[in-house]
Amino acid sequence: MKNIWYVINIALVALALLGGYRSLSPEKLRNTNPDAILCGLILLLMPLFAIGSVGYSIRRWNHNRLARPSLSRNPLNWWHDPLQSLFISTCIMVSMAIGSALRRPAIGSVGFWTLAVYACLALGLLIGQILVYRIYRQNIIAARCRSEASNELPYNVTGRRCKPRRSFDRGFTVPGSLFARDKHAN
Repeated sequence: MKNIWYVINIALVALALLGGYRSLSPEKLRNTNPDAILCGLILLLMPLFAIGSVGYSIRRWNHNRLARPSLSRNPLNWWHDPLQSLFISTCIMVSMAIGSALRRPAIGSVGFWTLAVYACLALGLLIGQILVYRIYRQNIIAARCRSEASNELPYNVTGRRCKPRRSFDRGFTVPGSLFARDKHAN
C-alpha cells in the first residue's frame, strides 16, 4: 500500500505543475481579477489555516502525537494526519507556482497576479508549516512510530516498541532553534 501512495503523491505534484502552466493560458485568465490585496490576504491567512488545522486535530481528535510527513501516506486525511496533508498541499502549491512561472507572464498583467496568488499560497503554507513545527514540536514523532495514548511510549505498526533515534548532538540544543528537540518530549 505504501508504494501506491508514493505514486499518488508524486503524481499530484506533477499534475499541479502541469495545472499551473495551463492555468496561465489566455483562455483561463479571462474574467479573473487577482490583485495585490488578494495576495496579501492569502499570505496572512494561509499560516493561520495551517496552525488552525493542526491545532484542531490535536484538540478535537485528541491526537497528542503527530507523525512526520512522508510520501508513503494518504494526503487527504486532514483531521487525523494534518502534517501529511499540509506537507503535500505545500508541495502541490510550490509545483503550481513553478508551473505558472514557466509561462513567464508580463509584469502587471493578470497572469502575473495569478502567479503571485499561487506564490503567496505556497509561501503562506510554507510559513505555516514552519510555525506548526515550531509550535507543536513536542507532539511530532517519527512516521513509523505512533502512540495509542499520550502516556504510552510510541509503538510501530507491528506492535513493537520503537527504538529511540540516535542523536549526534549528545543532548545539546540551541535555545530558540527551529528544530531543537525537546528533551522531555518522550
